[in-house]
Amino acid sequence: FGEALTAGHDRLVRGMSPARMEIDELWSYVYVKRERNLARENRKRPPPPDRGAFYTWVALDPDSKLLISWQVGDRSEKTGLPFLVDVNARLAPGRVLITTDGFKFYETAIPRVFGPDADHVVIQKDIEAWRNPETGERGTRVISMDKVLKTRGDVDISLASTSLVERLNGSIRNYTSRFTRQTYKFSKRLTNHVHAHGVFVMYYNFVKRHDGFKGPDRYLTPAMKAGLTNKIWSY
Repeated sequence: FGEALTAGHDRLVRGMSPARMEIDELWSYVYVKRERNLARENRKRPPPPDRGAFYTWVALDPDSKLLISWQVGDRSEKTGLPFLVDVNARLAPGRVLITTDGFKFYETAIPRVFGPDADHVVIQKDIEAWRNPETGERGTRVISMDKVLKTRGDVDISLASTSLVERLNGSIRNYTSRFTRQTYKFSKRLTNHVHAHGVFVMYYNFVKRHDGFKGPDRYLTPAMKAGLTNKIWSY
């Protein structure tokens, strides 16, 4: 089922003309969260070869909420470059504003893949850790945020944002429980992890109605808003 829906997304989501794109990576893990935990286990069968931390790269059109492209792998050029090439292959000719976080890979990879057809804005965040001594609760918070234009040109920098793609990451964790940070439902095999995400992506794009998009008599899916289909799909 995951293979079929992944192939469906690959065939249907083509020829897009988004004015903007938001790109981000979502951390998750397969079989074991930390490699050192393997040494503590005494298992009769050896662990699978693909285990540990994996990242799901996603590209979102914030205007239609369409998830344009995704890829699962590590957080390096080995996965990131093919991912960006796939994103570019799904776009029709035209200029697009791409917003990312401060991950250094994007600064050289986006001009390399998209050439002069893309403007790139980086959201630089200054983050500090905090801890409540009374409760022991801890976390991080953003104390400042700057938008930095990395390409030349006349760009409306106010349109740059990563808020919606970060919200999409929350939806992925909410709808696909194996992506939750603290869970017993984590993926035991990478293949199943990838297939589960393929099922979610087709559901999110073609089945799930978005409350922010109201048609003449019904709410629209991202695929309908993007002009890829004129109906709400079923499985």
